[in-house]
Amino acid sequence: IDSGRNSDGGFEADGFHPVSLDLSHGIYDYVGPNFFTTLGTTIIAGRDFSERDNAAAPKVIVVNQTFAKRVFPNHAAVDRNVYLSDESGKTAYRIIGVVRDVRTNLRRESLMWYLPALQHDDHPFTTRFLLRIKNQQTSLFADLRAAVTAEDSRIHLDKIQTADDLLNQTLGTDRLLARLGWAFGVLAILLASAGIYGLLSYDITRRTGEIGIRTALGALRTDIFKLVLSEVLLVTSLGVISGGITALMLARFARGLVFGIKVNDPRVEFAAATILVAVALVAAIVPARRAARLDPMHALRAE
Repeated sequence: IDSGRNSDGGFEADGFHPVSLDLSHGIYDYVGPNFFTTLGTTIIAGRDFSERDNAAAPKVIVVNQTFAKRVFPNHAAVDRNVYLSDESGKTAYRIIGVVRDVRTNLRRESLMWYLPALQHDDHPFTTRFLLRIKNQQTSLFADLRAAVTAEDSRIHLDKIQTADDLLNQTLGTDRLLARLGWAFGVLAILLASAGIYGLLSYDITRRTGEIGIRTALGALRTDIFKLVLSEVLLVTSLGVISGGITALMLARFARGLVFGIKVNDPRVEFAAATILVAVALVAAIVPARRAARLDPMHALRAE
């Protein structure tokens, strides 16, 4: 069981002196016994909540791995105290466990702690029950509703969602960013191709006399074709090198924008460079062939 909603909150801890206000805030949730076991996350140190962690028991708390590393970098987090504000002032909670991070935001790591729902009767959030089943079947949804109704007909079951549904909701923004990035990338390649084609067409028109003289002096069509492509390849290579250096310098600003994409990945950079070179060569083929087929007499007359 959990509240189904994560909330922002401030905290204090033994020996913790944050350098900024942001470092003393995190995300918390109310969860029930065996929540982490059901969720499938790993308890790194200490233990999970149990039925014994009720209103009559001492106040306890479980923190995630990021919380433990940042708040207690030189000490073990278990058995240390975290202080949370409530109506009575500040209440001390003893850390009984550290769990591996459950990412609520795929673009950054968050400090997170969990409170036992059995110790807090008054929390305003919708309660959500988590179930681990062997086979994911939609037909089980009706059985689950029937089981809840049989337990207590007054309970209103709002909706049933699978883990995949929750993951898709979390990845919505990242997928939108990925689609926009793909669309802008394709647009950039098209614009680059059009620009290269127009520039080469203009350059060949400007160098019509030169090409005519080269042809008249014995240059073959393949020589003219290679000349144009070699110049394009040289300019493109310089552009790829300068662009690659700029990308390496600016990559840190794009870190975390889209989940699962690593900055400074040599495979991605090599693929991007290959695509740009290929686009430049394809865009240069038509002007290069036109230059190779140019009639030398017509070129000399134009000059």
